[in-house]
Amino acid sequence: MTTFASTPDGTRLALNDARGPGEPVLLVCGQGQDRHFWHGFSQALTATAPGRWRPIAVDPRGIGDSDPLPPADAGPWQTRDMAHDLIAVLDTLGLPRAHLIGFSLGGRVAQWFAVDHGDRLGALVLAGSTPGNAHGVARDPEVSAMLARGDLAALAATMVPPDWAAAHADALPGLMRRRPIALPVLRRYYEASEAHDAWAGLATAQAPTLVLHGTQDPVNVPDNGRLLAERLPHAELAWIEGARHAPFWSHLPATVDAVSAFLARHPLPR
Repeated sequence: MTTFASTPDGTRLALNDARGPGEPVLLVCGQGQDRHFWHGFSQALTATAPGRWRPIAVDPRGIGDSDPLPPADAGPWQTRDMAHDLIAVLDTLGLPRAHLIGFSLGGRVAQWFAVDHGDRLGALVLAGSTPGNAHGVARDPEVSAMLARGDLAALAATMVPPDWAAAHADALPGLMRRRPIALPVLRRYYEASEAHDAWAGLATAQAPTLVLHGTQDPVNVPDNGRLLAERLPHAELAWIEGARHAPFWSHLPATVDAVSAFLARHPLPR
């Protein structure tokens, strides 16, 4: 069921909240994707230990059912701003803290959450992410061009292996995105992603962190996972063998196993 959180400036953020007594797990999707990205993963995570986890998937501003981004003339929209929005989600739901899983651009957002809001964070999972262009390993420029123009058909091939894409051809477009997004909105998110640089702050982050990365990821190439794991003081690295950018789809059992085991080792304080 869709519910909404309200930010201090009145923006409404759409949520899918599993509710219940489980430990909250906040899910932040990648560039240009909406909360439906997480549907299969949320169900599978909940099924691993009924009553243990409470997945909460969020639509960023301007995406899905959330309210629009601030006007462009208000200045650039940054990954750090998106991390502050997640505090509004926790406050609206009355949650003192939560685990956080950030995928791709959502992983960049999650880095800032760990740096700025560590007192509201349990365990952290950074999936298919990078520390930013200034310190990360560059992707193929052709993939960057796909991201910049929001080319869903081309990007689908970077998300999953060809055999999985062929077997799920009918479902894949809806996984990529449920609703059209205006190109200026996509462009602002791409620019926010390209400008991300949390490198200095990462060394101060105290949350236990799982860096999760597909071994065949062409969007954020695997060496970025190594960099994040080395930079964060309390991180471990888990490879999803054969996965491209979105192991949450193509390698769901292995991904759920890795995430659920990690979160179980780092329960929220009671």
